[in-house]
Amino acid sequence: LYNWPLKSTPASVLPYLVSFGALPAFVVLALPDRPPPPIWLVAGGALLGGGAHFVNVLPDLADDARTGVRGLPHRCGPLGSRLAAAGLLFAATLVLVFGPPGAPSGLGLIALAATVVILTAGWYATRAARRRGERSTAVFRAVLLVAVIDVVLLVTKGQIV
Repeated sequence: LYNWPLKSTPASVLPYLVSFGALPAFVVLALPDRPPPPIWLVAGGALLGGGAHFVNVLPDLADDARTGVRGLPHRCGPLGSRLAAAGLLFAATLVLVFGPPGAPSGLGLIALAATVVILTAGWYATRAARRRGERSTAVFRAVLLVAVIDVVLLVTKGQIV
């Protein structure tokens, strides 16, 4: 669905939302005698997928523009895509930390604090580089690091289902 009908449309993020959200559901449903996956687990996966789409497109924006690809990240532009990726991945962190029943785990709270620090540092490093007239990949790298944190949360939180 992505490469043919949706890649060049504002709905380009949908295959990522659906497939990343379906992955933890598929794993949980494959286990014997397990209840359906909780909505927070599916939502966390979907948000991770949405963020991954915006991050994945960033290095290819110029090439895609030359070939006529105009998906949602292309319409948002580089800054909008970075912000969307950061926002979606931060939302995934929140869902994966606070979604499970009970108090958040120590790992979850550490992951949340790390996410805030990493995204803030990436944003400020990029702004400082731009003020000096330099190009920076700090936000891109920060968003990738948060994606790794979210994958770890998804896997570890999925074990409690």
